[in-house]
Amino acid sequence: MTPPVLSAREEESQRVFRRLLHAFSRPGRCVRIEPLDPQAPFAAALALGRCLLDEAVSCAVVGPAGTAEGLKGLLLQETRARAAEPEKADFLWICGVENAAGWSTRVCRGSAEAPQEGATVVCCLGTPGEASSAQRLPVRLAGPGIESASGIAPEMEGIPLSAWEELQAVNAEFPCGVDAVFLQPEGRLMAVPRSIRIRIGG
Repeated sequence: MTPPVLSAREEESQRVFRRLLHAFSRPGRCVRIEPLDPQAPFAAALALGRCLLDEAVSCAVVGPAGTAEGLKGLLLQETRARAAEPEKADFLWICGVENAAGWSTRVCRGSAEAPQEGATVVCCLGTPGEASSAQRLPVRLAGPGIESASGIAPEMEGIPLSAWEELQAVNAEFPCGVDAVFLQPEGRLMAVPRSIRIRIGG
């Protein structure tokens, strides 16, 4: 039997999905995804969106108004996902996590009876190195997929302290919580599942 011929978009989604699985199997370590058109607006974010979203799921985008609306419009147009309020969305995209404080109070964490209903949060970062030096406090990650008992430092730099604090708070009552993906514009990606324990400072 002749294997089906995949479109360029379908091949992209398969590549991104494989890289995403690899990232979730190695929390706190970076992988790279390669969009079809790296120069297009929101290229990496849209490549990930085309992999994760379809008409069966809902998504919301928060962040600075103009940028968030632009990304939301493209995600909905290209994936046919349903628009939802952040509190009810299956996928929450944070457009510029550096400027989106308070997102953890607006995201679905699931419940003790249905923790699987917790959202997946995609934290889109700005240019690497934008976080100030005052925000680069020690962060350690430990849990499934991390071999060191003392934990590891996340590979991705430029994640503001506020984002780690909010993720730590929203995942404080496992199995409730969210799975997080940090994404940089050039396609560098790092996953932090809700099962990972986050220690900040000292």
